[in-house]
Amino acid sequence: MRLFLALRALIFVSQYTRPRLTAILNLSMKKEIRLRLLSRNKIIVTLSRRNLLYVMSLLRFEQHGVLSILEITDVTASILLSNGMIAKIPLLRFTLNLLRLVENHRIEVVSVEDRCATVRVKEFNFSLYGPIDLLSAAVYDMFSDFYYYEIDVAGKVVVDIGGFIGDTALYFASRGAKAVYVFEPSSELVKYARRNVAQSENIFLNDYGLGSEDKTDFFFGYFGYSAGEEIRIREISSVLAEILKREGKIDLLKVDCEGCEWELLTCIERPLFDVVSAVYVEIHGGDHNALLSRLENFGFRLKKSKQIPLSKSVSMYLLDRLSA
Repeated sequence: MRLFLALRALIFVSQYTRPRLTAILNLSMKKEIRLRLLSRNKIIVTLSRRNLLYVMSLLRFEQHGVLSILEITDVTASILLSNGMIAKIPLLRFTLNLLRLVENHRIEVVSVEDRCATVRVKEFNFSLYGPIDLLSAAVYDMFSDFYYYEIDVAGKVVVDIGGFIGDTALYFASRGAKAVYVFEPSSELVKYARRNVAQSENIFLNDYGLGSEDKTDFFFGYFGYSAGEEIRIREISSVLAEILKREGKIDLLKVDCEGCEWELLTCIERPLFDVVSAVYVEIHGGDHNALLSRLENFGFRLKKSKQIPLSKSVSMYLLDRLSA
């Protein structure tokens, strides 16, 4: 496999027509593949096997006129977009998917500020702002085949646990949701979410997480953001009761909080679940059937499921009411 990947990369780069750019391949069956890109006989970067395919993708984008590569390191690339904007991007799968959506005209890069950008999501008619790595992850999810397209939220009340940078809340609002209550405990993520959700009057952002009791905890970090930060947690049942008092119903309970779903969905009792019409949950680790069975005992049925690519222990589930 190492030999195949190395030869594929070498052949591709050797076909690349940029003047004075050559590639030298160092291959050892006992050591990691390393590909050195040279310009005017000067090494400009040495790439490990991990990033060979990412660089090949960037070269393809350049050939197709999406961008021009200005600089490459082993972890980032500086690129000039076709609209004249310069961006420094991390070499991540999510970032390449973002560029693919730009190439397919599904999103538009509106502005670039240092390592942050604003993109226009054309299909849903809203903009998203944030660091390019977080932005790429959000947009990647938005155009995956297991998003929220099957859920009709027009005129409905949504509880969004794990608000990230406000991307899912904006999607629900763009589909006509009456109200979206967002919960995100990371101060860094909330900073970007607050800017994004300001586009809608129907989104209510809360800068704390939900759990089995009122407490403080430590955030595990996401892409390194807010790692080790002390965060505020409120007891979920009391918060849902407040929303029910205000709205009279909860049509969709969306739980995507990187592992806290176990605590959340095992502490909510039947009276609260009885007024929830549908549950979307991403489950990490453990016996997923145990959590799904609890929801089924409360009158929900499994409508759709999908395993997260490259992760055997993480899957997404959509459940609705048997009477729905």
